[in-house]
Order: sequence, then structure tokens, then C-alpha cells
Amino acid sequence: MNILASIHSRIPVAVALFALVAVAAHGADAPPANASAVKQEVTFPAKRYPPYPEAWGYDSGRLGGISYLCSVKDGDFYIFPGEYFKDVPKTKIRGLFSGDIIELPPKEAETAVRDGKAVSKLGQLACREYYNYPSSLTLPNGYTVKGACVGGSCQHPFGIGVEVLDQDQRIIVRKVFLYLFEKPQHISVPRPAAEGGAIDILGRVFRLDPHFVPLRDNTFLFFGGGALVRFDAQFNTLFPINRGHLFVVDTTLIEEIYRKASEKVPADEVVWNQLVQEMIATRLDKIKQEKRP
Repeated sequence: MNILASIHSRIPVAVALFALVAVAAHGADAPPANASAVKQEVTFPAKRYPPYPEAWGYDSGRLGGISYLCSVKDGDFYIFPGEYFKDVPKTKIRGLFSGDIIELPPKEAETAVRDGKAVSKLGQLACREYYNYPSSLTLPNGYTVKGACVGGSCQHPFGIGVEVLDQDQRIIVRKVFLYLFEKPQHISVPRPAAEGGAIDILGRVFRLDPHFVPLRDNTFLFFGGGALVRFDAQFNTLFPINRGHLFVVDTTLIEEIYRKASEKVPADEVVWNQLVQEMIATRLDKIKQEKRP
């Protein structure tokens, strides 16, 4: 049984996610400039991978600020937590596929941030900030994965999600990536320029904008700053999501929340955040009940 068939037999289409990224204000009724639908060619490094091991995600535990995704020539990937290198004697980063630990002293860590490269025990690291990875790509099997506006507009707190299109350009998956904080945090959310642009609110739910890294087996990585999650072309994953902080929810659920909020109360950013948080809490309660004997 090949790896995708194995996934399909073991886990349903993922319904909720992972991780870290700064939300930027985007242009009205169109995906942001850094989420361009232009398909980008990606140069693969000399490979040790594939074949890929059963590694489907990694959460660095660092949320906030800017994160970088670093690659080495063997095809492995490392999350480098941006500004955090200033707070520790050495920055430790772990390979997604190998599990190898690389320790970067402050000088090399600063070089990774400033120049996008650093020297490690495994050779040179090539590092890019999360928003420099494409938000649209075509997999080897002809499927397209791309960022897309939710509910016809990118200009609301959960206004950017992901669509997967098959070879005939038919939409087969629509999802929104979310991160649930333990406690309310100051969150920057987009608003139309006519309404004053992005604002800060206190909330527990943070939208993760889509950025992707293609792999050679019809799977891809979603890079949300502080975490990587690997999906197949049908949006299945073996990474444990929907249970803690990382969620991938159907876009229709977000659109339904907008509709209900607009009918009952003024649909402002705080109300939307609370309603999405309640939806996630209901989902978590259901999972807990299913685990009880």
C-alpha cells in the first residue's frame, strides 16, 4: 500500500490545524500580494529525501513574531524562530524528516536572519521568512493548492483560507487554518483601508495564512511560521491536529459564523473571534466525549 493510500485508510480529511504567523493587512476582495495565485517554480536541493519517513509535522512551540524555514541539501527542513535567537546562548532547531538537532551560536543565527543562510554541522542552511514561500503551487499529480479569500473577501479576521483544485481545476477542498491560544492575546486583524486598516484586539483565535513547500511525492508542507504540517493532495495528514492548538476547519463553518453574527449582532472582529472560539470549544468537547469509555 502506498503512503497516500495508507493515510486514507487511517485518517479522514483533516478538519483542523497548526501554528505561527503574523497576520498582515491585505487588499480588499483579493488575496494578499504575498498570497499571489501565480504558480512558482521551486528548485529542489540534492536529496536524501525522498523517500520520506512517516514524519508529518513539527510544532516548534514558538508563536509570535517572524519565523524562517531553513532547508539543507539533503531535502530536510528546519524551523528557525526568528528573533528568539537573541535570548539564548544557542538556537536549537530540529529536522522535520531526520530529527537531527542543529545548534546555532548567536553569530550564525544572526546571519541566518540577515542573509538567509548559515553554516551548520550538516552544511549550509538556506533560510527564508514564511511569507517568502509561495501561497500557490502545483503538485506533481496536477493538483493545485492555493490561498483563497473566504466568503468573497479577504478583509475580515478569518478571510483567507486554502483551496485544493484537481487536474480539471475543480475545487475539492476548502479549509481555514487556525491557532488557539491558551489565554487571550493581542492579535492584529485585517480591516478594509476605508475602515482604518488593521486593528489590534484581544482574542484567542489566530488565523494562519497559507504558505507551502512542495515535496516530491504529491504531498506538501504547510508552513505557518512556528510549525510545519505535511498534507497529501486530498488534504489528509497524520499530524495530530484538531486536539490542542492547531486546527483546520471547513471554510463553510467560518462562512456560517459570519452569516449568523451578521444576523444577530454587529459583526465586529471581537464577536467573530468569540464565535470561532466557541466553535472550536464545541469540537474539542466532542472529541473528549468520544474518548470516554
